[in-house]
Amino acid sequence: MKLILNDGTEHEVRSGTLPGTITMEIETYGDIQRLEESLSKPGNLDQVILGEQTAENLALLTDMHFSAGRKNNKIEVIFMLREKTPQEIAAKTQMAEVDKLLSCLSDEQALSVKNLIRRWEDDTEGYLYSLSNPDDLRRQYDDKLWKLQKDHRKQQDQHPGSDPNLWTQIVGEDSETKKMRGTE
Repeated sequence: MKLILNDGTEHEVRSGTLPGTITMEIETYGDIQRLEESLSKPGNLDQVILGEQTAENLALLTDMHFSAGRKNNKIEVIFMLREKTPQEIAAKTQMAEVDKLLSCLSDEQALSVKNLIRRWEDDTEGYLYSLSNPDDLRRQYDDKLWKLQKDHRKQQDQHPGSDPNLWTQIVGEDSETKKMRGTE
């Protein structure tokens, strides 16, 4: 039976129900990390197919995502999915609206509300940053605001500030410059 996530990622599972408990067998413990990243990817549980079942607006149950043990020379992984509450769904919708509004701000305006900008650390490993996606153009990192310079996939060693070809820091004008321009 296949578990198909919203982005098209497929996982072979042994049994399960939506929402509910899902059991699968994998080869290595590294596969657990890839599975967790796949299930945790933003929006990936918005629509899920398991065999003939389809479910929407799911989330991983509890902070402990997985239970794992050896069986038949494979690692048996059991995890649970639950339906999101109406409050979680409403909050996600509101956050999407806030993100749209934030993407319309100038860099100077965004700098004044940088704590509302999505944090780079919150994006999953391998996330594709695209200049054509307004939601990807800025990220907060190390208490600074950064602007995307080039399409790329997220890698831990390529954080904002590590390569100016990928991200450049957004810096506001100082008060002296504003006075000279007559904007303060």
